[in-house]
Amino acid sequence: MTIFVLAAVIVVPPAFADEEIERLKSEMQSMRETVTRLQETIARMQGVIEKYDQQPKVEAPRPAAVAATGDVEDLRSEVDDLKDDIAKFMKISGYYDFEWLMDDKEASPNEFKQHHLSFFFDKRIEDWHFFSELEFEYAFDYAGTGGGVTGGGEAKVETTWLEYNHGDLFNIRGGKLLMPQYWTANHYPSQTVSTSRPLLVKNVIPFDTTGVSVYGTKYFKNEWGGSYNLFVGNGEAADRAKDDANEDKVFGGKLTAHMPFFDRFDVAGSTYIGSNAASKSEWMWGAEAQIDIANFGLLAEVAHNNNEGQFGYYVQPSYRFLPKWTTFYRLDTRDDHNQIDDPDDSTRHTVGLRYQPLTAISLKGELYKDIPDDRTRERANGFISSVVIFF
Repeated sequence: MTIFVLAAVIVVPPAFADEEIERLKSEMQSMRETVTRLQETIARMQGVIEKYDQQPKVEAPRPAAVAATGDVEDLRSEVDDLKDDIAKFMKISGYYDFEWLMDDKEASPNEFKQHHLSFFFDKRIEDWHFFSELEFEYAFDYAGTGGGVTGGGEAKVETTWLEYNHGDLFNIRGGKLLMPQYWTANHYPSQTVSTSRPLLVKNVIPFDTTGVSVYGTKYFKNEWGGSYNLFVGNGEAADRAKDDANEDKVFGGKLTAHMPFFDRFDVAGSTYIGSNAASKSEWMWGAEAQIDIANFGLLAEVAHNNNEGQFGYYVQPSYRFLPKWTTFYRLDTRDDHNQIDDPDDSTRHTVGLRYQPLTAISLKGELYKDIPDDRTRERANGFISSVVIFF
């Protein structure tokens, strides 16, 4: 009996090790096969593209039924196969931005800022879609030996959610959700034309909540369309991603009308109803518009918080005068109607340029002028520049 037990002790661990080795070998082989399939698919696509490029550029008109077949169908099939193979992998992307700021305030030195380093994790499994953003802001230091955190900055999960895509008209998402207002949902430096954000963002309407949302879009034959986004989440609290400390839920949503004018003509209204951290009820409303006409663009938002009396808006026209160059001007303001000469009340004028040498890279520069409502406060003129890369 003793010999049997000793034999088991000696023999079993190598068996487990062998099983683990075989499992890892199997995974590696599966990965090799997937990479090989991707390489073969890309090679086939390149062959189809080269064959298409070698065809005469000017041909006699062909019937539509004939023109829609052949090489075009082959290329479409190859692209679909490649998409299916790529969809099996977790997609990791993100962005990085670095800034330089200067102004004419007496006690405000010119400075560099290592602002954001964010990673996006994206995975689709049939009708299920997972997304998460991990953000490191201002390059803080963390001492793992118990020394604590040094430097001003933070590491946080900016947003994370899992959703089920039923179709264009109905999708359901749960997790830490960004508010649906335009600038909040599209605040990423790789997407915005400016480095600075409007004064109302994060001030008048909360930035996120933890809860559930449903959303969808419907277009009609006359090209009119509509979108909705409705949500319910934890009330405002210090740790709202973990629990609902103030025992109140927040409700809200956004309705958008897509009108068939110009290249884009979207008008939306939004609301947010709940209680703040002091358990005071609050109702906020907002409206926004996004208009694109050829190389011209117009973006505008307005929001009001009935409880705090906060009000803000911005209007931002832009013009892409060369394929890689865009200029813009923004007028925005924030005003707390419950207080006279509140130190946060001000109006800002911003004018700037964005240059994109590549689609994934943006170089930005902008001049701004801050005009506080309180005349005893110092006015400021400044310059902000940044470099952004989306990877």
